[in-house]
Amino acid sequence: NKKLRQIRLLDIQTLEAQLLQKFTPNGEALSETYIRKIINLLGQILKSAELNKFIDDNPMKNMKRKKIYKKQTISILTLEQCDYLASIFPPQWALMLWIGLYTGMRPSEILGLTWDRIDFKKMEITVDRQISRDPKKIFADHLKTQRAHRTIPLAQELASLIKNHVQNYGLGPHDLLFKNRT
Repeated sequence: NKKLRQIRLLDIQTLEAQLLQKFTPNGEALSETYIRKIINLLGQILKSAELNKFIDDNPMKNMKRKKIYKKQTISILTLEQCDYLASIFPPQWALMLWIGLYTGMRPSEILGLTWDRIDFKKMEITVDRQISRDPKKIFADHLKTQRAHRTIPLAQELASLIKNHVQNYGLGPHDLLFKNRT
C-alpha cells in the first residue's frame, strides 16, 4: 500500500521475509523460486520506474538478488536414439554428434578441434581452444571458463570414427576436423 517513491530497501526485505512465512492454499510454504520471481519482478518494476523518472533512486539497485535457475530433467539417450540422430545428419557432420556424445565437449570446442589435439597413442583429446565467433579469427582467445581446459579420454569407437571421417572428408584449414565454419 505504498507509492513507488516511498518504497525503501527495508520494505523489500520485509516483504521477502513475509513471503517466506506465507503458505499456499494447500498448506505448503511458498517455494524459494516463486519468492525470487516476485522479488525479481519488483526489481524490474522499480528499475523501469527509475529509468522513466517516476522515482529518483531504485532502492533495489544495491540489493543482491539470486538468479532463478529452472530445474531441468536430463534424459539420457539410448544408443539407438544416438544412431538415429547421426543417421539424419549429413554424413560429413555426423562426427560432431558423436564427439559431443562421447566427450561432452561444447559445440564451439568440437568445431575448434584440430588433428594435433587428438593423441591416438595416449587415447585422449586435449581441449584448450574453441572456434571463434569472430569471422576474422579461427580460434577464440579463450575457452568459456578456466576449468574448461582439460584432457578427455578417447574411446576406441570414437577414435575409429574420427579416423574414418578424416579419411573420407579430409581436414579443414589449420587441420580442423570440420571444413565449414557454419
